[in-house]
Amino acid sequence: MFSKAGRSLFKEVLSELRKEILQLPEGYKIPSQQELCNNFGVSRTLIREVLVSLEREGLIIRKQGLGTFVVKKEGIVQTGLDYLRGVYNIISTSGRTPKLILNEFEEVKATPPISKTLKIDKNEPLIKIKRLYTADDIPVIYAETYMVVNRIPGGREAILSVLKNEKSREEEIFSFLDKYFMRPIKHAIAEIEAIEANKYLSALLKVPEKKAITLLLEVHYDENNIPLLYSLDYINTSVFKLSVFRRKI
Repeated sequence: MFSKAGRSLFKEVLSELRKEILQLPEGYKIPSQQELCNNFGVSRTLIREVLVSLEREGLIIRKQGLGTFVVKKEGIVQTGLDYLRGVYNIISTSGRTPKLILNEFEEVKATPPISKTLKIDKNEPLIKIKRLYTADDIPVIYAETYMVVNRIPGGREAILSVLKNEKSREEEIFSFLDKYFMRPIKHAIAEIEAIEANKYLSALLKVPEKKAITLLLEVHYDENNIPLLYSLDYINTSVFKLSVFRRKI
């Protein structure tokens, strides 16, 4: 869609407009596309894509014939499902402070259901990563991610070396696959289930037992459509809201 320079400019305008919107009150009508083009000195195409991204993040709503308005849901972290943006980024762009308060990993063997999902042999080695994220110190997501050891350059030793590095704590798992192993995640297939919090999840997410929470199951693929990760994200939906951007065709 954009050249490398254009993509950099897109990110710059997106970041700046996002900061401005987070300071505005609920229902505030933001300037028109033409006014934004003039303010930032960029094309209408770029501004249009920026507004699409902000709408997907749940920060604005566009009403045909009326304009574009700021959406504010105090205490809520909201995100669309159509971009792989990472938990840290989602929380911070919602105006909250993200924190990783649990970061554990262990070596496990693939069970029959997981081996089928990841298209690997039963008992093939995996690294299981467990992370618990908070937004303004409120637990929002507990994630269990399974990484296919034999599909990562350097295998077991390389993966464990990265996970033991303190710097990796603040990096999304699919981000350091690209950074350290040159195996970028290109897309994911997601399923959503409504479940009840058991005793274990209740304690982690600080919600009552049997409270309804959302389970987001995702298989992450590389550019060759090979699955590298399988993640189960248990979401406290009283704080973290998911949305889907749907377009009429």
